[in-house]
Amino acid sequence: MTNLYIYGTGEHACKVIRYAEMLNLKIVGLVDEKINSDFRIKNIPIVLKDDIISGGNFRKIFVAVGNPTVRSRITAEFVSNNWDIVSLIHPMSYVAKDVIHGKGVLISAGAIVETNVKLGDGVIVDIGALVDHDACISDYVHVKPGEVVKSRETKG
Repeated sequence: MTNLYIYGTGEHACKVIRYAEMLNLKIVGLVDEKINSDFRIKNIPIVLKDDIISGGNFRKIFVAVGNPTVRSRITAEFVSNNWDIVSLIHPMSYVAKDVIHGKGVLISAGAIVETNVKLGDGVIVDIGALVDHDACISDYVHVKPGEVVKSRETKG
């Protein structure tokens, strides 16, 4: 079982926790810039970013922040400290074998990503979205629930 930190303690993080569990990943902590004592998810410990970013044994993280500018900034901080930014692909999605994706990508339940698609870093392909063949999704773009990206289209 792979150990994983998840950055974020909001609604997006709740979804990501469920996906990580479905993929048999062990969540060792939620990371944030401050600790909100009222926030608890399944008794997963919350740790401060500054306490772990430059050290530690677990070097895998998923940045579960909805805001693309913030997601990009946080991802860059962890990359510069030699963390592995993982991608999560829900088991009930369809992703063609030749899809090329960057780091920190989330593909949600019911999403379809067809052949010869390129997904940049930090892309979210949300619930029931369709990305048709030969499309290109730029870094940190959110393909919203049910959205269709047409073949050969570039989004972002």
